[in-house]
Amino acid sequence: FKYESPGQRHDMPLNSDWTGHHVAFYVTDIAQAVEYMDSRGVHRLFGPFSVAAGPAEGQTINYFKTPWNSYIEFISYPNGMAYQHQPGGTPLWSPKENGLDSVVTKVPGLLGIDHVGLTVPNLEIAAQWLEQKLGFVNPLTFGPFADPVGNFMTQLVDVNPRAVVEQIRVLRGGNGPGIELFQYTSPDQDQSFRRNSDWGAHHVALYVDSIERGVRAFQQVAGTKRDGPLTLTSGPAAGQSINYFATPLGTDVE
Repeated sequence: FKYESPGQRHDMPLNSDWTGHHVAFYVTDIAQAVEYMDSRGVHRLFGPFSVAAGPAEGQTINYFKTPWNSYIEFISYPNGMAYQHQPGGTPLWSPKENGLDSVVTKVPGLLGIDHVGLTVPNLEIAAQWLEQKLGFVNPLTFGPFADPVGNFMTQLVDVNPRAVVEQIRVLRGGNGPGIELFQYTSPDQDQSFRRNSDWGAHHVALYVDSIERGVRAFQQVAGTKRDGPLTLTSGPAAGQSINYFATPLGTDVE
């Protein structure tokens, strides 16, 4: 989005701020994908870093900083994660389910968006809201992560050295990228929300087969509908209908 608005914020959130966020792409070979990004001069943070214990064991990640001061992540778990080997439960959706051909990008082995990460004020409230209002499920919970004496957190995700990831929950809704929720504490944490017109603002859009039926059902359980549904009738996006809803996550759902 390119916005102009009175009072628009022109600073970008850190990953540890309440409106911190990133977009994670699944890659089949993270070393090869990282090497490609390095060859293009992309600002890479520490990694690749492999989670060696706990429910998320089996995943390897690497963050990158973009020219607009946001973050993307590469993630790979070719043999799955530890939680998937436990009986029962619903696994997270993965771009691997669409096949292992990388067809729309030059990055080797990049299959698509795996999840979007959001830092929230209260992880328990945010997860419950997604579960109770949207019917999401929460297959994966892990953490905490911290480095009480060194600068590992700065190197890994570009936050204050004393920042602590108290917990991470990854939720699934339908067949598509997951939502990864973070609960951070940090000495310099920005505990304010952003408007959609601010730099660093974001929203999560979910596809519904009937906008009228979806909006009606969601409004009954959430009660936070903004104006809409709005249908675009001209231009390249003609044919789409949208409706935004406020949430306790610090980001709108569309």
